[in-house]
Amino acid sequence: MTATKLWKACQRFIEAHIAVIPKHIPFLKHVISRTQTVNKEAYEATMEVIKGESMFTAYTTKTDKAAKLAEETYRNEIHQTTSDIVMLYKHADRVRDRFLKFLTNCANIADVEMVLQHNREVETKRTGLYRRDHKEGARLVLKKRSTVLQKVGLRPDSENRWKCENIFNLVRGTIQCQQMTALYSVFDLILACDEKLPCERDKKQTRNLLFKKKPSEAKIVVVRISDRFAAPTSGGWAVTIINFYFADDSNKHICEIQLVHSQLMAVRKQLDAHVAYNQFKAARDLLESINHENSQTQNLQKEIEKLKQQQQRQQDRIDELQQRETKM
Repeated sequence: MTATKLWKACQRFIEAHIAVIPKHIPFLKHVISRTQTVNKEAYEATMEVIKGESMFTAYTTKTDKAAKLAEETYRNEIHQTTSDIVMLYKHADRVRDRFLKFLTNCANIADVEMVLQHNREVETKRTGLYRRDHKEGARLVLKKRSTVLQKVGLRPDSENRWKCENIFNLVRGTIQCQQMTALYSVFDLILACDEKLPCERDKKQTRNLLFKKKPSEAKIVVVRISDRFAAPTSGGWAVTIINFYFADDSNKHICEIQLVHSQLMAVRKQLDAHVAYNQFKAARDLLESINHENSQTQNLQKEIEKLKQQQQRQQDRIDELQQRETKM
């Protein structure tokens, strides 16, 4: 069976299951209510500690400015160049080795950890150890096709169902830092690889450090930045997501890097929080796929979270100005 025929068969399979979702609405709503905020208190307690770090406000201010500029600069490029899932995976396959090298070099320069799908297992290693343990020919694992099928197949908008232009994490990896200072440094390092986004590093020197033999390979285009440290999700999770493509990639395949604080990752592992999140997300997607009232609730929650994020940023700015006034 060809990849295209298999894709069509999967579509029919998911659509058949969508048809029976109305029978299970009470159960799905129960799953959502049980899992949505199950680890929120632990995350919020951890975030209070993180907010006390000296570079927290500086970091959220920097990510906010960069996010707005990226949106203004690359507004028309926040999409993959193909809507076909088979072609999207081909594009991802062509850049995943380069992405792995880019991520590894960023982590090495900043002396921090990275987490990625590698050799069918999730591995977290100090980058020095990772470099020594790295086997010749080992490759970054792309996002599971079943997960992508769930995301595109359960969209409430039937016209955009099965389209893949907004799938940005087939090629992805995470950098985790023990301090906000390190997160600030890594974020600025990544911005230095984009020609149009301002940073504190020398862009040319940074590219030479990342790719000594061919510095031009370090050039990227950051099309979207989403920061949750200033306003965490409804479940309490905080992360900075950076979506970009390599400047000389003819396919402009968008990849994803997540920046996470080590303390939040420790809580997530200790509580097996990813299990509850996966259950919540699956139940939510199933309800939204039939345009159930829950989808409207989720949209309202997203709007509320955006407003809270804006409010928090404004408050941070006020606090910063008040501190300057006090010093004067």
